[in-house]
Amino acid sequence: KEISQIAKRLKGILCVEMSAGQMVEDVKLAVNNATKVEHFGRFGGMVHSPEEVFNALKTKIIGG
Repeated sequence: KEISQIAKRLKGILCVEMSAGQMVEDVKLAVNNATKVEHFGRFGGMVHSPEEVFNALKTKIIGG
């Protein structure tokens, strides 16, 4: 309930995972359509760099 309330104030949530997206559906359920949820995943044990996460946030959530 709290996550859904907080999500109303956000442009979106970026679900960063080292997988194919197993958690993104849970995040979408938690926000209850209060904001968009985008997935940014990767396979092979490669950790996302801060720059990659920032760039994904800009392109998928902020739109620029």
